Amino acid sequence: MCDVAERLEKMGIEKGLKQGIGEGIKQGIKQGIELGKTAGIHAEKVRVYKHLIEKGFSEKEAREIAELPETLNV
Repeated sequence: MCDVAERLEKMGIEKGLKQGIGEGIKQGIKQGIELGKTAGIHAEKVRVYKHLIEKGFSEKEAREIAELPETLNV
């Protein structure tokens, strides 16, 4: 391969790597945000559940109102 072709190939590889890394970072951030939202929603449901228990609701009623699964240990 001639020198110009080699340089163009290296530039293409470098550009592809930069774009790939950038897309990977964007995807990682998006996934992190979704995980954070999910964790926040769950924490709020647990908080509501505990508050309902304090107010005198039964565990079953509190789980239904807070929309927590019965298999979850709170």
